[in-house]
Amino acid sequence: MHSLDSVSAVADTAGNKPSRTSSSSRRRGKDPSKVKATPPPVSPKDVWVEFVDMCNSDAFQGQSKKNTENRNKVKVPCTTGRTSMAVVRHNLAMEKNVPNEDAVRADVFNKAHTKVDKTYQCPEIIRKQSDLNRECNLNGCPKGIVAYGIVVDVSPDAHCHNEKLGDGYNKIEILNVINEDAILSMQDSFTKTMEDVGIGGFVAWPKSFIHFAS
Repeated sequence: MHSLDSVSAVADTAGNKPSRTSSSSRRRGKDPSKVKATPPPVSPKDVWVEFVDMCNSDAFQGQSKKNTENRNKVKVPCTTGRTSMAVVRHNLAMEKNVPNEDAVRADVFNKAHTKVDKTYQCPEIIRKQSDLNRECNLNGCPKGIVAYGIVVDVSPDAHCHNEKLGDGYNKIEILNVINEDAILSMQDSFTKTMEDVGIGGFVAWPKSFIHFAS
């Protein structure tokens, strides 16, 4: 079944440029009487005539113009158009010759938000996302490395220790503990020190105390 937009593109005679180059879309801008005379094979002629009349009514044309204006105002960060994130992920996996599940989430996000001219739609978001899945050193206060880990979440709305991270923290999975006595800056009832977290556990660590090796 055709959508209203796709079928109206066939019947519309307001003179708008067609979005596709198919033979049916080239009917746009034609005399309504000529359009009525050549219904698509799937449409009964009486239904087609009624539809053409509807599409050329003042009410329909007014709504169509309004929809076009509203659509032009829409601004979204994703630049992939009709290409879904799943397709972006699959294509990226094929480029890297790896299974779909091995396509890094941050790489997929960056690919979907990169413009044709290779600039980013949302530079700040891209910068944050680029830290995902990166191994890092967790520095303590006043100094010294207390643990090694990997960034698993950068969203301020992500939770760790029963609290939201907020803007100043990243969520880190611990790969190796260096100083078990290091005090956590964000704690809960069960985790006060790095020893309580242990290898494989998660901590919320201040961004200013995270150092990336590369």
